[in-house]
Amino acid sequence: MDDFTFGVFADVQYDEREPAMNRYYRNSPGKVHSYLSKFSEECVQMCVHLGDLVDAPDDEDRGERCAERMMELIRETKIPCVFVPGNHDTGSVSRDFLAQLWGLPADRFYRSFNMGNLHFVVLDSNYDANGIPYTPRTHQWDASFLGAQQLAWLDEDLQAVPEYVTTVVLVHALLDDLEDPHVIRDAAKARAILEKRRGTVLVLQGHRHCGGESETNGIRYCTLKATVEGPTDTCFWIIHSTGSSLRAEIHSGTGKTVRSFSLCSRS
Repeated sequence: MDDFTFGVFADVQYDEREPAMNRYYRNSPGKVHSYLSKFSEECVQMCVHLGDLVDAPDDEDRGERCAERMMELIRETKIPCVFVPGNHDTGSVSRDFLAQLWGLPADRFYRSFNMGNLHFVVLDSNYDANGIPYTPRTHQWDASFLGAQQLAWLDEDLQAVPEYVTTVVLVHALLDDLEDPHVIRDAAKARAILEKRRGTVLVLQGHRHCGGESETNGIRYCTLKATVEGPTDTCFWIIHSTGSSLRAEIHSGTGKTVRSFSLCSRS
């Protein structure tokens, strides 16, 4: 199977408003432009945004305008981009608008696909406790659920993936085994499904702006720092998949860190 390289960034939260809580909304396009330039330079084959492309909770028209601007910027690179839905996305604009923007069915944003030697799973953490999708009028950032239907789909999807294929899960809110309001409320059920998976699994997340990492039962959960934080702060990853190994280049305002993931093969 072919080697594969992809770029990842999170929580752009572009808006036209003034900074607040160390979130510099207007600075995000410039930061993303620098990420995309590096992705092009490194010849990445795909990029991923881990949710919260926009953050305009009080004005849906402005939210649509901001989302369209970010999409124009990303499309200029010609690099295919995978968009994970975040709470500020579904809290700023309608699902119908996001579906049209991202080329997805409006009734289901979660999905899976194979690229190179990897199986990618995109999860949607923007449901309430009853499995109803959040809208700009109903969303709650600290009450995220996947819901029974999506969990059943995840279980079925992973059962069909060969053991030798590494699975990369892309989700906005956290799946870690932590006591934290950023964690998905039914994350334990998702972790149980992931832990049944034969082979290796890596989870990439956003939502918690400070970033972080944890490991539970051989599965690594990596949370990227938010792009929107700070006037000039940046954070993006470039992940190289070769055979059964993954190597991540973590780029930030302080430089580049390179490390290999030691992922357990589950049997």
